[in-house]
Amino acid sequence: MPFDAPEITAAAFELGASHAPGQSLHAFLGHFATWLPLGPVTWRLGLFSAALATLAACAAAGLTRRLLAWFDAAPSPARTAAPYAVAAATLLGPTLLRQALRVEVYSLALFVSLLAVRQLVEWAVAEHGLKHALRAAFLTGLLCALDLPQALGVACVAVPAVLLKGGPVTRRVRALGISIPAFLVGGAALAYLPARAHAGANMWGDPTSWAGFWNYVSGAAYDANGGVGVEGLDFAARVSTVALHVALASGIAPLAGMALFGAGILRLPESTRRFAVAVAVAPLVALIPVGECAFDPSLPDHVAYLALGVTLLIVVGAVGFVLIPASGALRWLPFALVLGLGMNIPAFSEVRALPNADAPALETLAGAAVDGVPPRSLVVVASDFFCTSWLLAQAVDGARPDVAHLCSGLATEAWHWRSLGAHPVLSGNPSRGAGRTPTEQFTRGAIAQGIDHI
Repeated sequence: MPFDAPEITAAAFELGASHAPGQSLHAFLGHFATWLPLGPVTWRLGLFSAALATLAACAAAGLTRRLLAWFDAAPSPARTAAPYAVAAATLLGPTLLRQALRVEVYSLALFVSLLAVRQLVEWAVAEHGLKHALRAAFLTGLLCALDLPQALGVACVAVPAVLLKGGPVTRRVRALGISIPAFLVGGAALAYLPARAHAGANMWGDPTSWAGFWNYVSGAAYDANGGVGVEGLDFAARVSTVALHVALASGIAPLAGMALFGAGILRLPESTRRFAVAVAVAPLVALIPVGECAFDPSLPDHVAYLALGVTLLIVVGAVGFVLIPASGALRWLPFALVLGLGMNIPAFSEVRALPNADAPALETLAGAAVDGVPPRSLVVVASDFFCTSWLLAQAVDGARPDVAHLCSGLATEAWHWRSLGAHPVLSGNPSRGAGRTPTEQFTRGAIAQGIDHI
């Protein structure tokens, strides 16, 4: 149960919420997975993540099949194999495989993102297609209650789709106008946060007021506990870091397929050329939100932010290989290229590293912070990973109600202090002690509250 898995499990088990933006959609759907009579709760939610990763790979395959049909690819072994190769490359890539083998939200996020992109494609190729625009907007709104970088990625993909869609401008404006209410309806899933907070569920913020809700959803209430190793890099360095990891995560081969697809746009009829341009730029614009953030490849969450862009790159690369005009001795070249894309050979190193992807030392220390401390203790930790293990143990097993955990990175947050109120001698009201920074002052204030009693 490494990294964020314990808190996400606890949120799903008790219908609470995890760190920003709360992942309320995963908590709600994951709660039903906890009802499965199959082993421990953590295993049930791990199975839920694996199933969603499989669905995401199937969605990528379906998108590939739809694009090949639209571009009228000739029947061939390459066309038959392409959807399966895309599914395999998507699953083998580090942006999805690691998320599929632990309790996380990113398998669900990629699945919903690909469903939204599929609806954008259907809208872009249809003469009217308002229902597809509504569905895409609704799914993008749902993503806001799950993973904001993926939601922004879908929105970025929508921009060239809108600009390059054929037909009257008024038709596109109308589609945008009616999509706004659909987006808001999907985004209404965020109402889960204040509703469950009022019910007393565990939260990593205080969404019961407008200011607290915004701080929670935007991540401001959690920023002090972050730690991003490359935030000092300039924009060009961040972009180059993202580009390198996108190339490796996709398996490199799709880059050649995407280049071939782009080169072949000029050979397409005028009626399909505008749509082909939108398809060609989709993987690039989907990565814009990641390039704008302080991307840190050492954090598995940040690698997962690349999932939509990497998957679209694999899809477009496969389409580019299938559309190669090959005949004679070269007629099997597209099939060989598609097969190589599906193997995703550069990702093999990630597969070999998966058994070592956990953090057993950290998990052991986190377990000791729950089980090995004296009664009525206040445990002060610098990493929220300790707190997440404690949340899981208390939510699922009811462990150690007499012990409170204070994460120093969250010591300035009133909502974190309220979680201390269940302790027998702590009030749950913030207090300051001596210190150079607010974090030090509030941490020492908590210690001062209980020093004579615990």
